[in-house]
Amino acid sequence: MSEDLQVKFLTFFKQNKYCVVDFVKVNGEVRVMTCSLDPSILPVQEQKESTRKKSHDTLAVYDTTRKDWRAFKVASVRKFSSLNPDTGEEVVLYSKEK
Repeated sequence: MSEDLQVKFLTFFKQNKYCVVDFVKVNGEVRVMTCSLDPSILPVQEQKESTRKKSHDTLAVYDTTRKDWRAFKVASVRKFSSLNPDTGEEVVLYSKEK
């Protein structure tokens, strides 16, 4: 399930410049993060090999508010959305029912 959601989220990131992720952090705190994977938003940095293990359980994104890379567990996402640039309406891709 997490791998399917990760693919769905990555596809949504490719279609939208900014996304909003509402998720529960490992410590139980709820966080809402505006983030992006759009190359025009990402900081320019040297290419270096990551020492982290690749995982289908987490997704690394660029937090546009904190201006830094962050990761979240796909299974902890409560809502994943974007704002329509033309109308300002929220477009919800995924919402976990409570």
